[in-house]
Amino acid sequence: MGMHVNDVGTYICIQFLDDGEALDISAATALTLVIKKPGGTVFLRTPTLSTDGVDGRVQYRVQTGEVDEVGEWAVQGRCELPDGAWTTEEGTFWVFTNLDIA
Repeated sequence: MGMHVNDVGTYICIQFLDDGEALDISAATALTLVIKKPGGTVFLRTPTLSTDGVDGRVQYRVQTGEVDEVGEWAVQGRCELPDGAWTTEEGTFWVFTNLDIA
């Protein structure tokens, strides 16, 4: 996945897995994305379910001003369910520069 600096509306999508199988997160009491910029700044965002949650997929729509650094970004999901808590593996994506328009 890749974005460009100042992109808005792009979705960051991840899937929660348990032993390689989709984790049913339809009853999640909390969902969090931990996003780390190339410069080391970490911020948290609340994703939404991509479907009904049975497939373990969540998404977050990037807002104005959030994508402000070029380089490799990292993302990790956290989910709290009535019977436990899960964390995804760390994923990465690239943010690229834009051409200057004179």
